[in-house]
Amino acid sequence: MAFARRDNISAREGMLLGSLLAGMAFSNAGVGAVHALAYPLGGQFNIAHGVANALLLPYVLAANIVGAIDRLGVISKVMGITGPYRTKKTLAFSVVEYIRELAEDVGIPRSLQEVGIPEEALPEMARSASNVSRLLGNNPRQLTEDQILAIYRNAYDGKLGKRIDFMD
Repeated sequence: MAFARRDNISAREGMLLGSLLAGMAFSNAGVGAVHALAYPLGGQFNIAHGVANALLLPYVLAANIVGAIDRLGVISKVMGITGPYRTKKTLAFSVVEYIRELAEDVGIPRSLQEVGIPEEALPEMARSASNVSRLLGNNPRQLTEDQILAIYRNAYDGKLGKRIDFMD
């Protein structure tokens, strides 16, 4: 409601409270790869950190399915994504797709191309992000520089990629 009806003060108060609680939560729990991968976007290309995180989140989550499948299953239930014939993987990927759709609904760009990142910058961005060990250490699975580059390539193309790409 806060996005669709900006004059709704109650909804805006709820967003402010949600933002505060989220900040308190991740300052205590730590953040992971999505923040590490967002740093080069801000540092090299002046992309706002929130936009960079929202743009990259679906791609990083897709790469993390193998390391966070049970957590994403819980999230799918909270989001109301259920189904009797769904596997853990399909439920997890449904969460990723839902988050991507939500970001698109509020005007977050869908790809690195849309925010003007040149394709030739991706390898250096992957090198830079792979050195943010404090955040990458919090990630549900360890990511190599090559896997980080694959995430950036998917984000550049605007395609989530095959889940199996990250199951090795």
